[in-house]
Amino acid sequence: MTPAQQEREVVSTYINVPLLLKFSTKRKNNWKPFVVGGFSWSSNLSSNEENPDDNSAGQFRQMTNVFNYEIGIGVDLYLFYFKFSPSIRGVFAMTDELVPDMDVNSPWTGNISSMQSRGIFINFTFQ
Repeated sequence: MTPAQQEREVVSTYINVPLLLKFSTKRKNNWKPFVVGGFSWSSNLSSNEENPDDNSAGQFRQMTNVFNYEIGIGVDLYLFYFKFSPSIRGVFAMTDELVPDMDVNSPWTGNISSMQSRGIFINFTFQ
């Protein structure tokens, strides 16, 4: 197998729809800390899930729909004209995103038991 055959570029474009609950403390002066948590659904627009070609034909495939849980912390800052809310949020997949190759002993997906996304995001909200 040549080095070009061993590599696969995985390109993903996601639409994420969260359903989150925000719990905050009482406002103290101009700031109010909070925690946020909940679930989200992500749709991978470039998943190739339905593509009949697999890695032997050069196509890496992923699931289109992924369910995640999210948790984070942040603070509401009350400024003169608007409210600014920076937060740090972790997003973790609950479902497997890998579509295995047809060959069970595939060198690309045969040794992968599951593939799940994880990410840490910094969010800035202006209200």
